[in-house]
Amino acid sequence: PALALHAGDPIKVGLPVTAWGYPDGYSGRSPLLTVGYVSGADQIRVSSNKWAPPRWVVNAAFNAGNSGGPVLSIEDGTVIGVVSSKLAPIPPDIEWALNALLTETQGIRVGYIKRHPDGSETPLTQSQVIAEVLKYLRRQTQLVIGHAVSVDDLRRFLKENSIEP
Repeated sequence: PALALHAGDPIKVGLPVTAWGYPDGYSGRSPLLTVGYVSGADQIRVSSNKWAPPRWVVNAAFNAGNSGGPVLSIEDGTVIGVVSSKLAPIPPDIEWALNALLTETQGIRVGYIKRHPDGSETPLTQSQVIAEVLKYLRRQTQLVIGHAVSVDDLRRFLKENSIEP
């Protein structure tokens, strides 16, 4: 059976929530449960005159791979949102340094070949190997805060795509 979408009182900070999903690195037969609470809301500017839809800030262990899973109210079991991202901020200068390492092609060759899912291979320099390790470690960073789009935005999306909730 389908999960019910929240239609009751407005969502408030402090609401206990759960989410189910398959975070990166987990390949079990059943999704993993994470528990947390709504800790706030935010909205980001995507251009000079345009804002992304508001999203819940959720204090829960969201990871890559949880995106798209439901965020459920513990109080009544209804869907209040959908996991959209985890929060793992990186300062701009560190992002720049990581990108510099990733794009370094003239450095010391270490004999490491990166194998891609499509079967292709790419020889990497020493700095690119370091960048790959740092990218992996960054994905593992967990501040136990993530984002979820609201059920109202989910309803709007479903309606715009002629899908009945």
